[in-house]
This record gives sequence, C-alpha cells and structure tokens, in this order.
Amino acid sequence: MNAKREEDVARLRCQNKSVKFISKKLSLKRDDIERIIEQWIIDTDHYIEQSVSGHKLQKIPDANSVLETIMSNSNIVPLHGEILDYVALHRSNHHDRMMDCIRFHILRSNKGKT
Repeated sequence: MNAKREEDVARLRCQNKSVKFISKKLSLKRDDIERIIEQWIIDTDHYIEQSVSGHKLQKIPDANSVLETIMSNSNIVPLHGEILDYVALHRSNHHDRMMDCIRFHILRSNKGKT
C-alpha cells in the first residue's frame, strides 16, 4: 500500500472512523485497510512494549486530549505524558481507533530516525 493511502487511513482513524466507513470513503477493500492496520501493529508492538515496560499510570487519559497532543506534535517519540498513559492502558486492544492513530504517528516519527 502506498504512503498516501496509509496517511488517508490514519487521518480517518484519528477522526475515530470505523474500517467500514474508511472503506466506503476511500473506495478501498476492508481487507486492505485491515492489512495496513495490522502492519502498523506488527511494526510498533516491540517499541510500545519497551515504552510501557515499568511505566506507572499517572492518570486515566482523556482521549480528546491525547488526540490534540498527537495532532499538535510532528514527533510523538519518545512516548510520554498522556499518550504514554493511553498506550499503557490500550496497547493490547487491536481494535482501538486511537491506538491505530498513535501507531501510525509512532511509525512516522521513527521514520526519520532510521
């Protein structure tokens, strides 16, 4: 899948849109969208596990506040604050739309570091 399509999927996931909605909006097959998201999960799981290892939750994060933080920063790596708290709570939920958004932004942030 090309980078533009991934960005489009991520933008809509960050807007809390379902795979079904994204499929209709972008005229993509649901399987293709799920494959993109699955690859994000595979590519970020190790980094996320390292980041949350030993992390003590500071507070229950507000999803809207987390989204604002993500969208206001071009680089969310290293994870910290509310984003880290959100990831610590939801890292194993592979259907969480905000986690998909975070995973995409982790990949985008790490892309310049490789």
